[in-house]
Amino acid sequence: SYEEAIQAYDKAIQIDPENSSAWISKGHISSFMDKTDETRKEYEIALGILNQTLEENPQDASAWIDKGIALSCLGRDAEASDAREKGLEIYNQIIQKNPIDANAWENKALALAGMGRWEEAIKAYDEVIELNPAKAPGAWMSKAVLYSEGLSMINESIDAWVMASGLIPINDIENRSTIWSGMAKSLSDAGRYEEALQSYEKAIELTPKDAHGWPNWSGKADTLYMLGRYSETIEACDTAIEILPKHPDIYIWKGNSLYHLGRHEEALEAYDKALEFNPKDGAAWTGKGRIFYDNGRYEEAVEAYDKAIEFAPFNVTPVLDLYALNLSATALASKGEALKALGRQAEADTAYDKASKLGYQE
Repeated sequence: SYEEAIQAYDKAIQIDPENSSAWISKGHISSFMDKTDETRKEYEIALGILNQTLEENPQDASAWIDKGIALSCLGRDAEASDAREKGLEIYNQIIQKNPIDANAWENKALALAGMGRWEEAIKAYDEVIELNPAKAPGAWMSKAVLYSEGLSMINESIDAWVMASGLIPINDIENRSTIWSGMAKSLSDAGRYEEALQSYEKAIELTPKDAHGWPNWSGKADTLYMLGRYSETIEACDTAIEILPKHPDIYIWKGNSLYHLGRHEEALEAYDKALEFNPKDGAAWTGKGRIFYDNGRYEEAVEAYDKAIEFAPFNVTPVLDLYALNLSATALASKGEALKALGRQAEADTAYDKASKLGYQE
């Protein structure tokens, strides 16, 4: 849970108050919890620590990169870009002096990935693979993530996971679990749901039923949902909820599955549970609107869809703006249907028009 994560970072900070990474990570969690004042304070503390570090050692490339992260989180994007470029410049200088320094290439790859320069990051990881076989498995795993999450090159991502799996020792349970989990996600993104489900099952076999294993259970639930196996989806959701009971997304999948099984009241309870943990969850509001509409509660449906439209941008990171766009478009079109049912045709036409402009297609 977020509270447990905050406690863990507080413990790390208590041990080392100058741990800028812990302050940044704590700021991320505070941001997820909508603690605006705490978030800014934590990022500013991290920035102060990093500035002191760089005053003592201006050639500390990792400090420049972390400073870029802190500045970006504070909305100071131009300064953030300058800091990251400075860190990257230092890594390039190290590589220029010693082109076979695998550590420098790896750090450069991490820096480039953090800057969204996916293709350059992949080329840097290729250098790591060539220079240091011991680092090759991790580099292939990183490439797999960059291909899927950065470049949407799903087949290349699957190939990279396969390469990584062939290099990981059979007794390296943690990394083998990570590979099966990553492979499953990429297979799911490719629409190869049966294969994805098998991969999630293998990851689950290798992972304890704890927070570390939660993504495998949530991924299994999502994959079963895409296969239309709604009763099994609910079972997987319930296991995920046992592990992390305060994660809103899992209640969305459970609610959607209950909806498809015609268990509308239980679905509403699941959506309400999601909203208890994230009142700005547009998908939960969309789910509620759909149930209200199906049961002739059109006014309530319009209100729910309005909430979904309002909160859609709050559900994603900038990388996933397309999701927010689709969520808004779907909610607008559904709102139009509810307004039409209420005899408010002019308002319905306006909603349909807005949905169409966002790319909605029936």
